[in-house]
Amino acid sequence: MKRDAFDDVDCPFNYKAELQKAHEALKAKVGKYVSANQATGYRELAKQFHMSPAALCTIAKKYSRKRKLGRLSRGTTATFYVRQKIEGKELEAVVTVTAHEKIPIKVMRSCVARYFKTDDVSLSSGMKTDRHLQYRYEELQR
Repeated sequence: MKRDAFDDVDCPFNYKAELQKAHEALKAKVGKYVSANQATGYRELAKQFHMSPAALCTIAKKYSRKRKLGRLSRGTTATFYVRQKIEGKELEAVVTVTAHEKIPIKVMRSCVARYFKTDDVSLSSGMKTDRHLQYRYEELQR
């Protein structure tokens, strides 16, 4: 092993940037080791590296494609307060929209407005109404 691991770094240098590079290199090395030793559990590997199992799991998810990935994203869920006029009557509803993937709230809001044919759509803030509706984002797009 080299006596000085930073022989290739010219002085003066950006300390934070060089520290980040070294940190990423160490993470890549740990991730490679974890993927090569799949039979060994996270707790045992964490003890070997003197780190927490959670930190090791985070590194393994990023750098190791052979290991089991962590919890999958549940997408986006948003609740909107919708007012619309139908045949002279003003109707109010609380609409909950769920998407399987991450979708910006603004996009969901515009989709709800198009579906209900109204511009009076706002994020719900605990308004109480008798009508509670639930939709999947894919249903509103049709």
